[in-house]
Amino acid sequence: MSTPDWNWYATRELLSILTREGLRCPLCDVVTQDIEFCDGGDFSTFLCGQCGGNFAPAQYYAAQRRPPKTGLSTLYRPVGSRELAKIAATGYRQFPPRLEWQPIFYPVLNFDYAAHIAREWNSKDPNHDFVGFVTRFQINNSFLCNYEIQTVGDQQSVEYWIPAEELASFNVNIQGPIEVITEFRNGQLV
Repeated sequence: MSTPDWNWYATRELLSILTREGLRCPLCDVVTQDIEFCDGGDFSTFLCGQCGGNFAPAQYYAAQRRPPKTGLSTLYRPVGSRELAKIAATGYRQFPPRLEWQPIFYPVLNFDYAAHIAREWNSKDPNHDFVGFVTRFQINNSFLCNYEIQTVGDQQSVEYWIPAEELASFNVNIQGPIEVITEFRNGQLV
């Protein structure tokens, strides 16, 4: 792993908190040190001795509503063809300003949720030319920790709500390029 991602930093931070004071299990809501770390590399989990449930760092922080304060988070953004053209015009370094009727910018925390939106919404919408893309990028947690993680459906549907007037600051904190990792046309993977 050349650049440790969100999960790596989140796991290290949780191990430190667990050792010092215990963790609040996001499943049973009990603060305990009776939690076992299950090292799975990029998919490490914690096993609660109180309820017997497994939880990932993302589930813990979703329950806590904040990411760790250090390191980088990998986020995803489903976009249509017009938004992607504006991203390309910046050299894949920034997201374009929101439109007047769009007060919030919504980056998401996992690929599956971003792919669902790109496939089911963007690629089936004539306003997006029936194309949906999933972009991936990294951002400084020192900026992101100022925002709560929002759950908008099931536990996998998690995103940030960044006010439109704060998008310029968001863009400054992006590290590296914004990558296009998946494309859908008319609801189908290309």
